[in-house]
Amino acid sequence: MKGGELKHSKPASSLRALAKIMKRYFVITGTITYAIKCRDALRRHGYKAELKRTVNSGGNVGCGYGVIAVCSLDEIKEILFMYSIRYLQIKEVED
Repeated sequence: MKGGELKHSKPASSLRALAKIMKRYFVITGTITYAIKCRDALRRHGYKAELKRTVNSGGNVGCGYGVIAVCSLDEIKEILFMYSIRYLQIKEVED
């Protein structure tokens, strides 16, 4: 770069495309331990993630905890696989 020249990391169209991919997902785990591991792994990779208690609607969802994450579905799956974190289901959260 020469004096006074600004370099943008991503054009606006790329940011809009990224915003469409980055959605909120609920990762349902079988135990509180896996929910904590999931949250910590996602945070380690720079994603917002928080523990959330599930509402048991008659099905078996383990301990009743999961993680709300703002990330792409592919990234979530890749990170969970990388850390050998088991999950029961991943659902998209409607705003």
